[in-house]
Order: sequence, then structure tokens, then C-alpha cells
Amino acid sequence: MVGCLLGLLGLGLAGLVAAQDQPADSLLVAQSVQPESGLLGDVEFTVEVTLTGVAGLCPGVVASRPSDIVLVLDRSSSMNADTDSGVSKLALLQDATLAFLDQVNLASDRVAVVQFNDAADIVQGLTNDRAALETAIAGLFPGGSTAIDSGVLQGMRELELNGSDAATPVLIVFTDGLQDISLFGNPPVERAREARDAGIRVITIGLGEPGEIDPEMLREMASGPGDAYVIDNPADLTQVYTTIAQSVVNQPAPATDVILQHQFNATAFELVAGSVRPATAVVNGNIISLPVAHWW
Repeated sequence: MVGCLLGLLGLGLAGLVAAQDQPADSLLVAQSVQPESGLLGDVEFTVEVTLTGVAGLCPGVVASRPSDIVLVLDRSSSMNADTDSGVSKLALLQDATLAFLDQVNLASDRVAVVQFNDAADIVQGLTNDRAALETAIAGLFPGGSTAIDSGVLQGMRELELNGSDAATPVLIVFTDGLQDISLFGNPPVERAREARDAGIRVITIGLGEPGEIDPEMLREMASGPGDAYVIDNPADLTQVYTTIAQSVVNQPAPATDVILQHQFNATAFELVAGSVRPATAVVNGNIISLPVAHWW
């Protein structure tokens, strides 16, 4: 079975559509797979493709764009716990999110607030109205269980319904606990994957020790290793949100309309019909063409 996987990856990317007016060799392509071994059907493999522009052939031009950001906030009962500073975890989270608003550019960026416990709801839709956002954050109160998947779902809905095509969509998901209830039966990792497939950047924050939170789940949810933050000291929340705000505000616009062509060894690997994601992928013989809406 492992040989089949290696057969799929062995020939690598058959081709890559280069940017307009740039030579085809202006990009270097590297790929890796995790885990490196396992039985197909029993293990889910993640293939990571990294594109690097060749100096002199691929000019380093950074084009910024506004962001539509949804703050997905855990307000379960555990957020009522006092910290060493004598205030609750929720109070420190509220301070941290207000500091986040100080860092983003509300003249061009918009922010929304989603709260979740047993369920989730949109407290404030996407807006650049600072006063409205402050009111939404101040109105959070602790209680109930932890349905992380519901929070992600509501955040996705807000971006899909009200997000701007001209803005970069971002979900910032905070929790201090483990998923212990679900209205929809979808693990948070699956919900986050749906968001990423829709071109949304997913950033996760976990507050607590392993066992109180699931660090591995939060890393799997995030768009990349640098988009997962795990801390055990509530006093660090403001610094984390400030760091995230700077990465969002200074984020270059993603590449769009990228098409990856992957050639696999048809003599060693049988492609099961309907197994290629996303559904927009095109299979022609032993070549899979994968359109990528946004490339971070």
C-alpha cells in the first residue's frame, strides 16, 4: 500500500502554470507528505506543496489587500475561571480582542464577532464600526459547553454571505477547552478544512494545558504551522492577538487562479473515481489538474 502512495508522489508535479509574462522555470516546487508511511484507507496523508520564486525571474512584489476577519470566541463556562491576576479568562480575552482592534486598519479591514458555547451565533456581523465591535465584545458572558465546530461554521457563513471579493477572508478561532458537544456531528478539523477549501485563512488559539485543550487538533485546523498558537498563560493572550493582527494586516495578497498538474504512476496506483478533492479537480489519464482558488 505504501508503494502505491509513493507511486502517486514519485513523479511529482508534471507542470505548473507560471504567472503571466514569467518563464515556466521561474518557480521552484518542493513537496512532502505526512505521515511518510501507512496504509491507504487507514491513514489520511497530507501533501504539502511549497512554491518559491527564483530570484531575478520571479520579482518579489507584495500587493496588500483589505481583510474580512471573524473573531470566533469561546464563551463556555470554563472561561469564568479566575486567573493569577484576579480577573476571569473571559475578561483577559476581551482585553486581548480590543487590543486586536487597535492593530487592524478599520478604514479598510472589517471585523465580525462570533460567540460559541453549546451552540454559536453571530454577535456582530462584518463591520468597520469600532463602537459596535466593542459593544459585541463587552457583551460576552460565560456559560455552557464547548462546540468549536459550531463556531467555525457560523464564522464561515458570515464570510460566505457578507464577505467582500476584494478582501482576504480570515477566521481566528479561540478556545480554552475540548469539543464536548456538537449540533452537527462534524469534528472541528473537518469544519476548518471546509473553510480552508473555500479560501479562508484559519488561525487557531488554544489556552490551556494538553488535556484541557487539544493542541494537535488546533494545529490540524490551522492553515499552516505559523497559524496555530497554543499557550497556557492567559496573560499572553494580548501578545498573541497583537501578533496575529500584525500578520493579517501585513499579509500579502494570495496568488489566485493557480493550477497544479500532478502526474502519477498509473501502473502502481489506481485512482478511485470521485476520490480527488476538491470536486473541481480534473482527471485526464494519469494527470490530475488541481485549481487552487487562493495560494497562501
